[in-house]
Amino acid sequence: MSIMDASPVYRIYWDGRHGATTGVNGHKVLDNKPDLGFRYCEVDYMPGVCCQIRRETWHQVDDMRAEEAEACARYLHNVRL
Repeated sequence: MSIMDASPVYRIYWDGRHGATTGVNGHKVLDNKPDLGFRYCEVDYMPGVCCQIRRETWHQVDDMRAEEAEACARYLHNVRL
């Protein structure tokens, strides 16, 4: 069983080199960093499961601020995958 089997439909994942988005319009592999409207190096956003961000390359992973999570939700709602 994969974590994606129990996770919500929405997700943004970016590890600094590649990632993926899953939203209302489907799934897309990312080769470029998505523009979320805030500064970050890595991000993993799955509402209700994981909302973490690495803001700087040397800094630890933190929980997202409310405005960062809202920006991720807007991105997933508006992006055409």
